[in-house]
Amino acid sequence: MNRLVVLGASNIARNFCNIARIARSFNSGPLDMQLAFGHGRSYELRTTVLVRQLPGINHCGIWSNLETSPVESTYSLVTDIGNDILYGRSIQQIIESVRTSVVRLQAFSQRIVITRPPMHAIRKLDSLRFVTMRSLLFPGCRLSLSQTVDLADDLDQQILKLAAEQNLVVLEPLEHWFGLDPIHIQLWHSQAAWQSILNCVFAKDDAAAAAGRCQMAVTITPSSRNFD
Repeated sequence: MNRLVVLGASNIARNFCNIARIARSFNSGPLDMQLAFGHGRSYELRTTVLVRQLPGINHCGIWSNLETSPVESTYSLVTDIGNDILYGRSIQQIIESVRTSVVRLQAFSQRIVITRPPMHAIRKLDSLRFVTMRSLLFPGCRLSLSQTVDLADDLDQQILKLAAEQNLVVLEPLEHWFGLDPIHIQLWHSQAAWQSILNCVFAKDDAAAAAGRCQMAVTITPSSRNFD
C-alpha cells in the first residue's frame, strides 16, 4: 500500500474531494492518505478561524500516524506556505518551521514536492482586495500590501534555497489557476491543477516528473538519496 502525505491549509480544505479522487487514480492498490490542513492553517502556531481552532502542522497528530502506519512507499506534498506571514512571523521563522516538517517527512518519503507561493497572482493584488482579504481572514494583521508582497517574494526565494538544501522537487503554480483571489486555486481549474500537482508528486523519478508536468512549471533539484 502506498501513502500520500499532504501538508497545507485552505487550498487542501477546498479541494479535498478532488485530491482524494485523483490520488487514487495514480495508485492501482489501496492508498493511505494522511493530510494536515485547514483554513488559515499555520505550520507552527495554533490558529483560530471563526470558532474553530487548530494546532500548528508541526504539532498535530499526523506525525504519530506516520510512525505507526506501515506502507510500502510514501509520497509527500508540502504546500500553502505563507499564512504565517500574515500572522506576523518572520521569514526565517517560517522557513525553519517548514524545514522541521520536511526533515520529519524525509524519514518516511520516497519523494517530497514543495510548492512556491503564487507570486504572479500575489503581485497583481490591489489594495482593496488585499484589505478585504486581510480583514476577513487575518483580522490581527497590520501589514500593508507592499510589505506583504515583499515578504512573500522573500519567502519564495527562501523556499528555493530550502529545496536545494534538502533535495526537494519544486513546483510553481500556474498563473491562470488564480483569479481575483490570489491565494486559492479557482474551482473551475481545480481538477486540472491537482491532476498536474499529483502527477508531479507520484512521478517515479525526476525525468518522469519533468516529462509529465502538464504545462506546470517544475524545477527538479539534484538528489543523491537512494531509497532502494
